[in-house]
Amino acid sequence: MKSEVVPTDLSPDEFFNYALDNHIQWIKRVKKPAFPFFMQFYHKDTKRISVVVIEQGKGSPYCSPMDYAKGIIHKFDPDYYIVLAEVWAKMLEGGNKAVRRFAKNVKYGDIEKMAERKELLMAIGRTKDGQVEYYKSYNIVRNSNDEIIELKEEKGVQSFETRKLP
Repeated sequence: MKSEVVPTDLSPDEFFNYALDNHIQWIKRVKKPAFPFFMQFYHKDTKRISVVVIEQGKGSPYCSPMDYAKGIIHKFDPDYYIVLAEVWAKMLEGGNKAVRRFAKNVKYGDIEKMAERKELLMAIGRTKDGQVEYYKSYNIVRNSNDEIIELKEEKGVQSFETRKLP
């Protein structure tokens, strides 16, 4: 775990944007698929940002890093948090009902094998009180060497289906 103290108080949106901007800069430097799962936490009283990284494959191969998120978030008890991860996703139409029906039958790793999947950078941020939520998604475009050459923001992303965050 790494942490840093920022010189000023951050609003939820300032924290979410700061974390996402830094993560995008890191992705562009690394270029290759990393697929670690990042969580960043902000505590208003200390102005401290903490970063936790979970590498995929460290637990069960049938277990998503998201399965650990709720427990870690409760342990850190931040005022705000953001989850940043490279993921395989399937875009669905039909609203929450279609998403829930699809999600009920999908196990960790299934989407990675689907031909119509998309590789995304996903950002989900929330405040402790649940009053502010933040969702951003970027399509990851790679070259033939598997290096990231572009991140294209998905417009209109309003939520991600997950029951794994508080």
